[in-house]
Amino acid sequence: MHGTTGWPVSNSSSMRPHDLSVYEKRGDGHYRGMIGYRMPVLRTSAGRAYLAFISDEERRLVVEHIRRLAVPEDLSFLEAIDMSDFLADIRAKGYATREAGEFRPSTSSIAVPVMPGGVMTACISIIWIRSALSIKEATARYVEPLMEIAERLAAAVETEQRVPFSTG
Repeated sequence: MHGTTGWPVSNSSSMRPHDLSVYEKRGDGHYRGMIGYRMPVLRTSAGRAYLAFISDEERRLVVEHIRRLAVPEDLSFLEAIDMSDFLADIRAKGYATREAGEFRPSTSSIAVPVMPGGVMTACISIIWIRSALSIKEATARYVEPLMEIAERLAAAVETEQRVPFSTG
């Protein structure tokens, strides 16, 4: 997708309950250095999508863990919003956004979940420089292609999981 957008596109998944790890990032520029980077769950679009689509019990444990870590930026975010309405809105739309200031102030992002078999597994995200594109323009251009990629990835994972392992 990077070739059609010009902006970095990444795949991220949860390795620890309070952050996401960038698994792969395609694109040019300074965001290449984010591979392996741990992103805060509450302040990134991928983290928000992850929280919105995991089970209620997982979400409770993740938020509890984030509260225990007591990172000031995360605590102020938790205090500022109604988490259940916020996440319900993300689930209803099918994607999450990060518009400004919460993390990397010069950028915004959109993330969609990858859910093979209906299970939250990873997120596909696009990140761009805020001054180049509004969130409204970006969602109009990129949400549908991101969702299509996520659906194809989920279908590929489902197919792969059904193939029996052969040692011969």
